[in-house]
Amino acid sequence: MKDIQKGHEDYIMVYDREKNGGKAEAVRQGVNYMLQEKELEIM
Repeated sequence: MKDIQKGHEDYIMVYDREKNGGKAEAVRQGVNYMLQEKELEIM
């Protein structure tokens, strides 16, 4: 994922998690993080 982010840091954020809880949980936590921590025009 970090390789995909390289060169696009303004558009792509990689949110590292310690524990694997499945894809749906990863998406849920990522969306919640972005909503709480970032000022976004689009998501």
